[in-house]
Amino acid sequence: MIWNPFLQHEQLSLGIDIGTASIKAVQLLRKGNIQTLKNYGEINLTQIGEETAGLKIIESQIAASIRDLLSYSRMPARQAAFSVPTFSSFSTIVRLPAMPQGELERAVRFEARRSIPIPLADVHFEWIKLKHLSNNRVFKVMVVAVPSEVIARYYRIAKSAGLQITHLELETFSAARALGVLEEARSALVLDIGTRSSGLSIVENSVAAFHRNIDTAGISFTRVLSRALSISAERAEGLKREHGLTDRETGKVLTPLVDKIVTEIEKSIKEYMAEGGSRPVRIIAHGGSVLMAGLLPYIQENTNIPVELGNAFGRMETPPELTDYLAKNAPQFAVASGLALH
Repeated sequence: MIWNPFLQHEQLSLGIDIGTASIKAVQLLRKGNIQTLKNYGEINLTQIGEETAGLKIIESQIAASIRDLLSYSRMPARQAAFSVPTFSSFSTIVRLPAMPQGELERAVRFEARRSIPIPLADVHFEWIKLKHLSNNRVFKVMVVAVPSEVIARYYRIAKSAGLQITHLELETFSAARALGVLEEARSALVLDIGTRSSGLSIVENSVAAFHRNIDTAGISFTRVLSRALSISAERAEGLKREHGLTDRETGKVLTPLVDKIVTEIEKSIKEYMAEGGSRPVRIIAHGGSVLMAGLLPYIQENTNIPVELGNAFGRMETPPELTDYLAKNAPQFAVASGLALH
């Protein structure tokens, strides 16, 4: 066959984000340098967590849910990229004296043994030199480790779902890619407020250099509202989204929880700046719970940093007729979109 430089092949890529409350998938069609949203979907996992006991059973049900999701959403695939949640990993910044590159890896592994709470033989271990935080005297290196059993679990789930894993990636890196912050030199904070777990990362010079898990998440808001107002969880969920911090009654209940998130943001920024990093110039929020009424303006006012809602579909072509619908769902699909964009 004669190679034709004008012939552009189409290729599908699939990203799957197994969250604590749902599974999300995004499939893109690549043609040359153009990436187009082909389909996306979500399936709830609530029943799995409540009705099963034992890791093997949960794995099989998650795999079945993935098969159902891809079938219902009409996303045929044999391969997929999967995300690993930050709470399943260990990350830290290691300080080392300046040394030749050839000696750096051995020194990093030695220091990592002191920072990672399980043996290095039982983790998948990676590191990157943070050039923007290093100087001629001190090297600073970000170390990330994921337990080998966590990785093995994803491979078992993928195999059971009939998929081959193209790559695994920490969810913070995937979200940062989808939201466009990996393309910027300026410091930005990516805030993920999910249904059952939350976290943040600080990205600077195209590197996600700082990570933190946050205990407060969407279900925390719903539960405290349900108890305080003596209403059902379903009713509390509706009030949270529709009124949130904008209503006097619900705002009084929810504000202390949101203040915990603000405290974690400021604490993280101080720690990152103590390492030599820059204060973030903006906060990009995503996740299933960031649409709570009044949440983002409150965080902006109390951190004095501009806050914007992340658009998970902003770096791909999308059907014009779905613009409004996608905007409502975009915050939830940042991780899956980032995986598909890899």
